[in-house]
Amino acid sequence: MRSPRALESRPDVLWRMTGQLWADVEQQLPLTQGQLDALVEACFRIGVHPATEPAQALTLLARAHRLDNANPKHPYHVGLLYLRHGRLEAAVRWLTAAAELSPAHHRIWAHLSLAHRQLDEAVSTA
Repeated sequence: MRSPRALESRPDVLWRMTGQLWADVEQQLPLTQGQLDALVEACFRIGVHPATEPAQALTLLARAHRLDNANPKHPYHVGLLYLRHGRLEAAVRWLTAAAELSPAHHRIWAHLSLAHRQLDEAVSTA
């Protein structure tokens, strides 16, 4: 019996594994469902990795959302990134999109509430 391998999370390894897949998407070449799933997950994992620069993280998470727009984790993490960087209106938009995809997800609602509260405070002090 073979022991299961841990899921890969190292950005450099994920880039090597999926870089060609993204090039294929950009050239509008067909991917199998497995390839598409791998690309979406790689974009997500690199996007949420602590070493990834915020601008690149936004690009990768938005890319993951474009390829898999039914998954709330992508807009949720984009919203969190905007929230952390004080981009409150963008955070509200992305967290609202996540809430629409997963209306019962308590973390999404908690962060959406926080973003609205901070936005209200920012408007009130302006």
